[in-house]
Amino acid sequence: MTSNQTRTVPVDIDGITVMIEATCPGSENTNDDSEIESNVSGEILSFEAVNKTISAISKELSRSLATAKPTKATVEFGIELQKQSGQLLAQIIQGSGKVNLKITLEWNTTGR
Repeated sequence: MTSNQTRTVPVDIDGITVMIEATCPGSENTNDDSEIESNVSGEILSFEAVNKTISAISKELSRSLATAKPTKATVEFGIELQKQSGQLLAQIIQGSGKVNLKITLEWNTTGR
C-alpha cells in the first residue's frame, strides 16, 4: 500500500524562497520521519510547473467562458502540490477520483 507523507518544502517563487506543504509519494518505504525529511530538504524547488498548470487551466476556462458568454462567472479550483522526482507538481485530480473544480455561471436575461 502506498503512503504519501505531507512535508514542508522550500520553493523558489520569483527569487523568494517560500515554504510550501507538498505530498511526497513513495514514502511508504520508511517510517522514519528524519529519513523522509532528508529526501525533501536541501533543495529549493521551482514553482514554474505550478504556474504553467494554473495558466493552462485558466486559458482553457477563458475559452469556454467566451463561448458561453455568461453575464457573470466564478471559477474556483484547488490544487494539491506534490514533490516528485525533484519537481513540484500541481494536481487537481486526487486519487479518490474527485476533481476540485467549481464553476458558477449566471446569465441576466432581464432587460433584453
